[in-house]
Amino acid sequence: PQPFLVQSNPFRIGYLLQLRMPHDPEPAIAAYREALELATEQRARTLALRAATSLAGIMRSQGRVEDARDTLEGRLRELEAMAGTADYAAAAAVLANARRSSG
Repeated sequence: PQPFLVQSNPFRIGYLLQLRMPHDPEPAIAAYREALELATEQRARTLALRAATSLAGIMRSQGRVEDARDTLEGRLRELEAMAGTADYAAAAAVLANARRSSG
């Protein structure tokens, strides 16, 4: 239980920073990157996908469409076994929007 608790803190911090500091996304982006790194190290696939989806979403909202797409494309390929889950569907939707935005 301890490792997952450690991982969830950067994710929660990213979410709170995104809500409280919408004009400055960099702290939230850094927290989501940390959450993604920790979840990947711990092989916590669902948490990694959630962190990647949040990271890509905030990047896309800042006009960083290519970064958003790059963040999710490989991760979704790795996690095709999760297709059909709500987390996978959310990530796929963010990726589809990023692809449309990049034309």
